[in-house]
Amino acid sequence: MIIKKNGINEIKINLVQSSFNPSSDETIKLSHQWDILLEESKKSGKLLWDEPNYRLEDYYIKKNILHLELSEIPFSKRYALRYLPNLITENSKLAPYALVVQALITTNDNYYIFGKKSKKYHTDLKYTLIGGIYSPIKGKQTEPLSALSNEISEELGVGHEMISDSKFIGVYESTNYNYYILYKIELNKSKQELNVIFNNGNNDGELEKIFGIRKNKVKDFIKTEIPSCAGIVELL
Repeated sequence: MIIKKNGINEIKINLVQSSFNPSSDETIKLSHQWDILLEESKKSGKLLWDEPNYRLEDYYIKKNILHLELSEIPFSKRYALRYLPNLITENSKLAPYALVVQALITTNDNYYIFGKKSKKYHTDLKYTLIGGIYSPIKGKQTEPLSALSNEISEELGVGHEMISDSKFIGVYESTNYNYYILYKIELNKSKQELNVIFNNGNNDGELEKIFGIRKNKVKDFIKTEIPSCAGIVELL
């Protein structure tokens, strides 16, 4: 599923009942896989924990407003499914469809910023765009762009005053059954200035380092190094 901007100037969130309803046998398999992952993370000293995530149930566009109907799904179930793809093949309603807010960040000297994931977290990703899982926060509904701005601040150490422009690009589905709300975020800092800010440690430690790529190489980099997010290319 690809949703291009096409005049959309607002996103509204509506919470609905979840259609994610695994059987007893499926629940046992998911719980067992989560226990395995927890044990792996404990042995390796990597961080892994459970929390509620948002799941995309449905969407519609009306009067230039993109309406997203979301439910809650435990991260433990969503993450376990990455290691049990056959469950989704057998029961398509088990697809996690977790919602992620994500940014194509550009500096004022025309670099696109990507991150290398820290080894302290339990993940099979090596490189990533800036952003994160769109999750409930103490029962409050945070707008996607606000949630993304917070992610940028936490991951890069970038204050809101360093963002000169933000544009909604679209929504795409990844190969691991998640949906990404993609924005283009322009910073008023150069790649070098951003690296200094990041290296000064004003970030949450989720990324080991950040680096810049020129526009003409972005598509190839995503296809090669972050293939699960190759849907971005159709939006560029």
